[in-house]
Amino acid sequence: MEESMLSPWVRIPSGIVLFFINLLCLLGVIVMPMAVHEEKYLFGVLITTVCAILNAWLFIKCFQLIFNLNASNGLISPFGFRVAAVMYMLLPIVGIFTGYYSQYGWLALIQAGIYYFIGISLLSYAKQREGTLASYKAL
Repeated sequence: MEESMLSPWVRIPSGIVLFFINLLCLLGVIVMPMAVHEEKYLFGVLITTVCAILNAWLFIKCFQLIFNLNASNGLISPFGFRVAAVMYMLLPIVGIFTGYYSQYGWLALIQAGIYYFIGISLLSYAKQREGTLASYKAL
């Protein structure tokens, strides 16, 4: 296993500081849709989604810094990817019972298609990840 280039005295405190800064940014992302006017609601949702994705990526990097995880070992197991995929695939089904499709129309259908695409991608990534982990164990 390859050693980290940073000392634990640098890596762990910087990961903790970045974690708390990112936590503040996540609170800002949660509040952001409340400040958007109704005529620019779609733009606000788009910006909020992009910021939430960047926050998730930074949380992963913080955990990699704190716990000295390599990207080859991964942070999420194949089972975790499968659980996330099922959750994404259940969201459009829940939308049927809540009246989301009648309220937003075509936008909701496009969003449901994107959710299914994300779910299928996560399932394929879990399968790929399982094969990668099996090859590491074989060595």
